[in-house]
Amino acid sequence: MLFLSLHNIYNVIMENLDLIMSSAGVGAMVVKSLLFLLLDPKDLFADDYVKKQIEKYMNQHQDVKNVEEVGKFVTLVLNDKFTEETLNRKENRLHLFELNSLKDEMLNFYFTELNQIEDPQVTKVCDIQTSFDRMYLRLVRLRMVIQPEIQISHFVHPSSDISYLAAKSFWIYDDGNIKRDITRSLGALEDFGYDKYEPKIVKVDPKVLEEGLKRIQEVVTARYKEVYLE
Repeated sequence: MLFLSLHNIYNVIMENLDLIMSSAGVGAMVVKSLLFLLLDPKDLFADDYVKKQIEKYMNQHQDVKNVEEVGKFVTLVLNDKFTEETLNRKENRLHLFELNSLKDEMLNFYFTELNQIEDPQVTKVCDIQTSFDRMYLRLVRLRMVIQPEIQISHFVHPSSDISYLAAKSFWIYDDGNIKRDITRSLGALEDFGYDKYEPKIVKVDPKVLEEGLKRIQEVVTARYKEVYLE
C-alpha cells in the first residue's frame, strides 16, 4: 500500500477541490483551512512550496496580458521570507493560519474578472486599488506580528545607576509610514546573568532575544487586533 505524506494529501485534495466541493457541498476555503491545521506551517511556507504555489497561480492564469508584472505581485503576496525559527514557534500557529487565508483572499480577488466582482463597494477601478491597498496593509501588519524586527538596546537608570535592557520594534501606519515606536523593558542586565554592559554579547544572547520577541509580539498583536478583530 502506498502511504502519502500529509503534504501530498493536501496537494491531491487541492487539485481535486472542485470535485470535492460538488460532492460534499462544502466551501473551498473551509476545506483548505481544515487541511492547513493538519500540516506543519514550515511545509506551507517553505521556499520550495512557495515556488510551486507561484507557478500554480501563473499556470492557471496564462491569459493575463502582463505575465511578468502579475508574477511579481503573486510573489510579493506569497513569499513571506520568514525564518525557520519563526515558522516553528507555536505562538505563530494561528497567525500563520490567518495569513494563509488572507493571501488566498487577496489572490482570489486579484484574479477575479471585473464582471464577477460582487462587492457592492467596488464599482470603479479606484475602488479595486483601495481594496488591494487595504488588504496589503493588513498582510504587512500580520507579517510584523508573526516576525517582528527586534532591536535590543541598553540604558542606565539615572537614579539607581542600574543597567536595563529594552526591546524595540516597528509598526506600519495607515499612511504607509513605518515607525520604530514600540519599546518594552526586558528587565535589569543582571537578570540575564550579566554584571556589566557587554553589547556584542547581550544583543545576540538567545535568552534576551526570546524575551524581547515575546514582549514585542504582545504589543504588535494587540495593535493588530485593535484594528482588525475588535
